[in-house]
Formats: sequence, C-alpha cells, structure tokens
Amino acid sequence: MANRRIQGDSKVSEQVVNGAKYVSQFFEKTHNGSFAVERILGQGSWGYTLQMIMKCDETPQSSSPSTSSQAPGPPLLPSLPDMPSSRSFNPLGPAPVPFGLNPVPQLSRGLGGISLSEKTRNTKRFVLKRSLAEVGEKNIRVEIDALDRLHGSMHIAQPSDVLNTPGWNEVTRSLKGPMLLMEWIENGLLWTFYERRAELDEPLPNRLLWALFLCLCRMIVALAWPPRDLGRKASNEPELEVLPPLNAKGERPPKSRLLHGDFHGQNIMIDKLEPKEHILIPMLKLIDFGMARDLPERANEPKDIVSKTNIRAIGEVMLGLLRGNVKGGPGMMGITLNGQPKKINSYATDLDRLSNKYRAPAAIVAKHQDRIDNLDPDIRSLVASCVAVKIEDRPDIEDLLGAVEANARNKKATDYQNYKYSINESDPAIRRIVQEYMLNA
Repeated sequence: MANRRIQGDSKVSEQVVNGAKYVSQFFEKTHNGSFAVERILGQGSWGYTLQMIMKCDETPQSSSPSTSSQAPGPPLLPSLPDMPSSRSFNPLGPAPVPFGLNPVPQLSRGLGGISLSEKTRNTKRFVLKRSLAEVGEKNIRVEIDALDRLHGSMHIAQPSDVLNTPGWNEVTRSLKGPMLLMEWIENGLLWTFYERRAELDEPLPNRLLWALFLCLCRMIVALAWPPRDLGRKASNEPELEVLPPLNAKGERPPKSRLLHGDFHGQNIMIDKLEPKEHILIPMLKLIDFGMARDLPERANEPKDIVSKTNIRAIGEVMLGLLRGNVKGGPGMMGITLNGQPKKINSYATDLDRLSNKYRAPAAIVAKHQDRIDNLDPDIRSLVASCVAVKIEDRPDIEDLLGAVEANARNKKATDYQNYKYSINESDPAIRRIVQEYMLNA
C-alpha cells in the first residue's frame, strides 16, 4: 500500500498525500473494507478533503447526524503556506484560487471539499475533511459548530448520514484527529459553471438568473436565522429557508451575527433538481465554513451590518454570473426599487458598461454590452443595490428575499419576448442549458 498511488495525488503536497495514505491504510487494515478512500479532492492551507465510499450493508440510523467526529489527534502534519484570497469573478479570465482551497484541476466534480450523497448499488459516497496542522483543527471545529447551527437548512451543505452508521461509530474511536463528514454533491462548483457558461456565447437566461439569485438569498436567510439559534432540531429532510414568523408585537427573532467569511463561487456547489423549488433549475448549496465567525458588536455600527455584509457577498456572486466584477470600481448608478427610482454609489458599474480598468479589446467590450442589454432591469437594480458602497443603500434581507422570490416564481418566458435572446427563456431552452452546462459539468 505504501507505494500505491491515490487518484489526485499529483496535484497536492506531500503532506496531503501522506495524510491521505494514513487514512487509506487505516481503512484497509480495519472495518473489513466497509470504507475506502477513492481520491484526493483538494487541499488548502490548513486541511485537505477526500472522496470516500461506504459499502451500504448497514442502514444509517434515523436520528439527525452530528457534523463531527472527534478523537485524540496524532502528531500534526507540517502546515502549508497561506494562499491568496479571491472573492470576485474576473470577467476577463480565471481568478486566483481562494484562501483555503487548491482544487485538483483534473477532477470535474466535487472539487470544493464538501458535497451531496450519491448512492449506487450497495455504496454511498461522502466527503471527509481533515486538518494538516493545529490551526486546521481549530478551523475544522469552527466549521463543525457553524454547520451544527445551520443543520437542516436546504441551501447549506449537510452532514453525511454515514455518521449514524454503527461502523462509523467504531471509526471515531480509532482514527485519530478531528474530522468533518459531509454529503457528496455531485454536480461540482458554481465556479465551474462560471467558466463553462462562457461557451454559450450568449447571455444566461434571465429566468435562470432569478432562480440562482433565489438560492443565494435562501443561504443568507439561513445565516441570519440559523435553525439551532431558533431552537429548531434538524429533521431528516432539510427545510426551505424562509423568514421566521412575526411575534405578537410584529417582530421577528433577532438576526444572528454569523458571517460566512469566504462567500464566493468556489464555495458554492450545484446540487440536483428537487420538487420543492428546483424543478427546472438545480439547487445551490453553500460550503466551507472554516472561516465563519460571529462578528462582535461595535458601538454605533450600522444597522444589520452582518446580514448586509452577507448580502454584499451574494451580490458579488451574481455580478460574477453576469461576467462583472467589483474590481471595476464604484460609481453612481440609477436603479429602481419598489417602483421608485434612486441613485446609489455601487460596485456594479460593469452592469452599465465594462470598466476601462480591464483594458479589454473592443470585441469583448461589445460582447459584454450585448449581455447587459439583455439583462432584466430588475436583476440589475437588485444586484447593484446588494453591492452598494453604503451599507444603508443595501436592501434589508426581508425585502430582498421577497423581491427575488416573487420574480423567480412569477416571471415567465413571455415576459422576455421582446428581448434579443428571448428564445433562451423557454423551459426547454433552460433545461438544455442546465443539462449541458450545470448537470453535465
């Protein structure tokens, strides 16, 4: 075994290869082959992720899984240097890999290290995340706690129910070091869709954009009101994130101060279709909470600073889907919200014209303008408000969710019949784009 290679080992450090071999050897020697390492998915500056498989000879228990496996740790592997951070999509080319993840490029699915369950006959895939150094153990525990708070939220990656098998209970007593087990999400990163959708050579359908925008809004609703904070216990089936009901005084529970801290297209994964709200367009799931934290309160801070920081993050993701970037710089933009025109200083100026800062060739500038001319002005206004410079110009989470949900549910292909690319707004056209560029990625 010592000389046998593990798939994905050529694109990661020696520390990660040794860590993967340690895990693989452990399972080869114990548990009768019930678990096995399939490949190395990726590494970060403080940890690595493995694609695992379990033989399904036993049935997981019905109780809600815990996000963690804890056991006394072995000697820590040497730490890796930090990687540069990248929060925004570059319209003119790929951006640097974000902090905490160095994806293995040859793998087209499940690169981000946390993912959904894929069952084949008598097998089940899941993802195992382990640390390389002491700081990694700390971040894994931070992620474990954040996911425990968010457990049961449909648009947040869930713990794998492998945690509830008797076989895994034995593993936790033997395999040393903290571990995070997550569901396997089979359709890869939203970042991959960022790159592949350039092959379309046409704007993304507005109805597709509304659906993805709604997924992002659901994520920040979960961050604002984590189920555990509300005293809710996770059920076997995650629930759609909705606004908590008003009390007798007409007030909602206070928002949490939970900040994701690393919200971008490489920490969002594409899940499958499902009947509640994703019949035509697959659900997105937020992953990688190793940098999550509760932001301390400060004197005289702006109202809802935490939720509006998360709102800016989803605005940047939407801007990336539209091939824009906050790096174009802020500028005054005229928008319309709730039927009222207003001027705001926003980082979404690429939605009016491509910034000269990119020094893009004329052909790229023209192609970008062609996309923007096809954009629903309501999407433009909401995205621009999400990335407004002033926090007070960003929408409240309640208003944003209401507007995006109404448009995602009510706008039909006929609403875009006068648009240049109206042919792409039909259900069959969207189904084709989804299948080719999202589900087949």
